[in-house]
Amino acid sequence: MLKQFIIKNISKYKLLSVFLVLSIFVMGINLINAEEPSNTIVVDNSPYPEFIYIDNEILPEVSKIYINEDIPSFLFYFIEGIYLDGQDSGGVAIKTPLWYIVKLVKILNLFSEELENIHPENGFLFINSKYKGAPEEDDKGKKYIIQDYDDLIVYLNDTILCAKFHSNNTAYFNMAISKDKISYEEDEDERTIVELINGLKSINGIKVKKSNAKIEGDIVVIDMVLDANASDIVKLTNLNLNYVPIKVKVKGDWIKENDEEDKYIRNSDYMIIYTPPLNKDATLTMINDRENISINLKEKVREYNHQGWYVEEYQYNYKEHVIKKQYICIKELEYGTVCIITNKLENLKDVEIYEEKS
Repeated sequence: MLKQFIIKNISKYKLLSVFLVLSIFVMGINLINAEEPSNTIVVDNSPYPEFIYIDNEILPEVSKIYINEDIPSFLFYFIEGIYLDGQDSGGVAIKTPLWYIVKLVKILNLFSEELENIHPENGFLFINSKYKGAPEEDDKGKKYIIQDYDDLIVYLNDTILCAKFHSNNTAYFNMAISKDKISYEEDEDERTIVELINGLKSINGIKVKKSNAKIEGDIVVIDMVLDANASDIVKLTNLNLNYVPIKVKVKGDWIKENDEEDKYIRNSDYMIIYTPPLNKDATLTMINDRENISINLKEKVREYNHQGWYVEEYQYNYKEHVIKKQYICIKELEYGTVCIITNKLENLKDVEIYEEKS
């Protein structure tokens, strides 16, 4: 959603750039920096009930990525931040003290073609949009906004996110999201959801340095430290756990059983392969929690290391005879884990693993 907003709309800022340069030159404006707004003020002053806010601290970096032409850096001095309408993918509001100048210019019917879709109102320059009003004063989402996490604020009906980016490629995130928006199995209990989120190693290919989760009613609150910068905001506004930069290649005459599951068969042998963005412990929690991929041999015999794999060995006994064996094999990598469930350890030699590091 954010990517669509930025690509379609923030580039329209170029229409305003030339006019701002001219107005500053002609009128000799000398503005004094106002006190930086707190996160609560960002929410209270929003022109939209639902929005995505990009602060002027990260606008220069964001513009380098999504706008093909260079924008003079001093122009960002006159922009406090940009709001993207969370209910309309075409709506943009630029918070700037120059809004009244644009209003006067429109009254004088100057730059009428360039300013046709720009509407100055209440301290904003609206592009293809209009003032809709801030979130309700007692809106429950405000309590999840963390002070100083003000570079990026996502304030939507089912997702609240605020972030602070540091120059050392470290980003601090706090997110409150409805449980039904997280892509896990519906029947997983709260303890399991927390354990899985706490065990995250990456999101959309971005490394997770630390992740702590708690559940408040129907809301999952997640506090994260990520190996990220402002250029990653499109990836990080979507808690998508499906993409992991890990590829597993199966060599030999193995046959993939179907496209929906990475299950391979060769005669009576089999391998089921998973690549979750989780650490070893969280992966084991996931495997043992879900009925559709759970171990059907209930007796765990032992656990050990085998050629770089952590292995849990299970077996089924009948009248003191071992009937079947099954192995959970885990290899933890930088961005996630490879988990293979198989009936023979020697099957692992037919597996090659590639990790696409950023």
